[in-house]
Amino acid sequence: MPLLTNEMNMSMAFKKAQLTPQNFTPTIMLDIKYENDQDVALGNELSLQDTVNPPEVFFLPADESGFYTLMMVDPDAPSAQDNHNGPFRHWIVTNIPGSSSQINGTTATQLSSYYKPAPPSGTGPHRYIFLLYKQQLGELQKNTTMIQESRARFDFQQFATQNQLLLVGVNFFKASCS
Repeated sequence: MPLLTNEMNMSMAFKKAQLTPQNFTPTIMLDIKYENDQDVALGNELSLQDTVNPPEVFFLPADESGFYTLMMVDPDAPSAQDNHNGPFRHWIVTNIPGSSSQINGTTATQLSSYYKPAPPSGTGPHRYIFLLYKQQLGELQKNTTMIQESRARFDFQQFATQNQLLLVGVNFFKASCS
């Protein structure tokens, strides 16, 4: 039952933030925690100081025999009003074993290292979105993931389609340069 309640909260939070994923029903709760016990909670504001290092990421329920991919993107680069460089890729981790239900550097593959949020001054709040995907083909090979070198204008939907990733969980926060 908590998933349904959180699904309704998620839907309202996404609508309010103008991030309505089409045809998406979350099946996994994505729990993200930054330093100083700062939880990512469907659009809450976090300080840039708390997001310098990669967060702890947990998810339940998980298919223990499956693998997952986590992406973090900023659609508001350089600003929400002028997002010509968005989405900006902040982090991609693949091959997260469902048996661990959390990101572990020894068992997962980091395709794109964590890039801390750094919105330009005067651009207002940026939305930082975490997307959790189920890898439908099992473990991904690093050379078959087709990742571009530039972090700007990252087409995460195309990346997901090319690698047959199924979106199962989402969470996001906002941050701005004060």
